[in-house]
Amino acid sequence: TSQALSPSSFESATPTRKIPAPITAAPVEPTADAPASNPPCSICGAGKEVGYPDATFPLLNQPEVSCDIFELAGKIGWISPALCEQIPPIIGRCESQPISSA
Repeated sequence: TSQALSPSSFESATPTRKIPAPITAAPVEPTADAPASNPPCSICGAGKEVGYPDATFPLLNQPEVSCDIFELAGKIGWISPALCEQIPPIIGRCESQPISSA
């Protein structure tokens, strides 16, 4: 004899308790002990910075990433030197500009 499956068939007998995520100040900056093994990378090239941080662009086989997050990843060493050299020509949407002295 086969039994019909219903949504209640998949419910756990033990109730689950949702634990809220901790609230932090925004934005959350990575700590100095972030797992990075590369030297800092300026994704815009030497002496330049992202001018349009909210712009996004696709990475190979990855979801789109915002320019500010990608710039931060470079600063903390999450981008290899080999990849760092290839980035400036492909991130036109980030509107790289000379580093401001503000």
